[in-house]
Amino acid sequence: VGNAMDRILDYSFLSLTTAADMLDEKARSGDPIITYHTEEKPVNPKPHEITTLKLNNNAISSLESLGSVVSQLLWFPEKLTMLDLSFNVLTVIPEELVQLPSVGVLYLHGNNIQKLAQVDKLSQLPQLKSLTLNGNELEKTPGYRNHVIGKLPALRKLDSNSITTVERDQARQWLAMHAKKKKAAAE
Repeated sequence: VGNAMDRILDYSFLSLTTAADMLDEKARSGDPIITYHTEEKPVNPKPHEITTLKLNNNAISSLESLGSVVSQLLWFPEKLTMLDLSFNVLTVIPEELVQLPSVGVLYLHGNNIQKLAQVDKLSQLPQLKSLTLNGNELEKTPGYRNHVIGKLPALRKLDSNSITTVERDQARQWLAMHAKKKKAAAE
């Protein structure tokens, strides 16, 4: 099956600005770029083993075409379970992330994401267990941790800290209280 390093495709520190830039760059580690997709078994099985994509420490502001780029780089993009987008210049949580439903670990820390409501998009990632958002403006929003935990009930770790049962209960109560406040304000 290969070692853990064989499962990582590393595009960190390459000054990428978009997902499509991956097609023009050689990965720092991992497998050579495979720019075709086929149902046949490859001679080199490593593209089957990629589970981690590192795009950290770049200047990425958009993930437009992420799904098609990942499909060109990996034989089975559905096996991608870890995505590192930390230390980029994202201002929103990209809609394109929902094209990767197997992602269980997502690093978004050190970006410029400002609105807490952006987190709601991640509820479409059913496997998401660990998420980092620290170092973004949204972290300063009152109720940040309660909102994230409440909106993502399958999450086990937030900002590298385990989520306790007490926190999960508090988050549910917090969300319920805020839903009532929103409803009352709308009437």
